Amino acid sequence: SHVAEAIAYAADNGARVINLSLAGRDPTTMEKLAIEHARSKGALIVVAAGNSAQKTDKFAPAGMPGVVTVTASDQRDRRAGFSNWGPAVDIAAPGIDVLSLRGRNTDLLSFIRDVDYEIGKGIVGKNRAYFRASGTSFAAPIVAGTASLILSKRPELKADQVRNMLLNSTRDIDTPGIDNYSGFGLLNATAALTADPDYHLEGRLSGVKVTKVKGRPVLRLFGRMVANDLAKGNIYLGKGKNPEQWLKLKIDLTKPVNNGPLLDLPSQLFKGAKQWTIRLIVTHKDGSTREARFKLTLG
Repeated sequence: SHVAEAIAYAADNGARVINLSLAGRDPTTMEKLAIEHARSKGALIVVAAGNSAQKTDKFAPAGMPGVVTVTASDQRDRRAGFSNWGPAVDIAAPGIDVLSLRGRNTDLLSFIRDVDYEIGKGIVGKNRAYFRASGTSFAAPIVAGTASLILSKRPELKADQVRNMLLNSTRDIDTPGIDNYSGFGLLNATAALTADPDYHLEGRLSGVKVTKVKGRPVLRLFGRMVANDLAKGNIYLGKGKNPEQWLKLKIDLTKPVNNGPLLDLPSQLFKGAKQWTIRLIVTHKDGSTREARFKLTLG
């Protein structure tokens, strides 16, 4: 309830970017309403994914709609192992060994339960004014700070436009395309500042379901395919976890899909192997593309 009250207070007092470096179990209606209220006031809400190496849908506010969920990247530009993951993850930012300011008379990590931490280890500097720590709570403010920088230069922009600039200017890391570990990719603050606020291109594969159509078994593919100016989407199939060759299905997907069924794949397509990779490539009318992959293991 305190978090919800703080979100509402910030929105009612003109905050355009709200950072939430916190995470708890089981999303509540009160938090959801507070986020909806802040969004209606034009605020962009940036949240930490959480540090439990678990799926984000079990956590709030990371797994809630309407927020920008940030995971932590390490020194190799990969997802930090402690970071929560899942389809709610939007973007990654540095979250290992981050140097920050220290609140007077505080030792932040000593307040957090179940963290292996030696008292005073994170405090640095001759005047003990700085703090060094790791976590998605340190990654989220880097994204929020970049959003604030964008708005300082272009105050006329709306929250969704700032979100577009942040997500669509990222550098792809981990699995090619949008994935459950790093979302759109690693934050690129320089590119975000000059990105097109109206450009958006997204392709996600969320799952499959075996069903029947006209008495024949098919594999129904679910996902998301949206753009501000969509040209088409195409499905590719490859054998194994890292295919060297791809079979392109002849059909072009031309209608946007928002978290729903994309295509029914005949079961005979999957003969000859137990492991497959399904690949979605979404094309914008300007020619740019984005892809997503889904690993499939047949029983």
